[in-house]
Amino acid sequence: MDRGRGARRAAAGVPRRGQLSATTEALTLVVAVAVVAASVAAAEPDDLPDAR
Repeated sequence: MDRGRGARRAAAGVPRRGQLSATTEALTLVVAVAVVAASVAAAEPDDLPDAR
């Protein structure tokens, strides 16, 4: 029994159209966290909320 092209691509780990691969999602998360961390690090102390 021959599987269709979509099944073969899914078995090979190729994401379906409109979906991001797990690697792309993880990289996006890492970049987002790095941007937020850099923003907080670059902020002036007066810009940050009080911890109290």
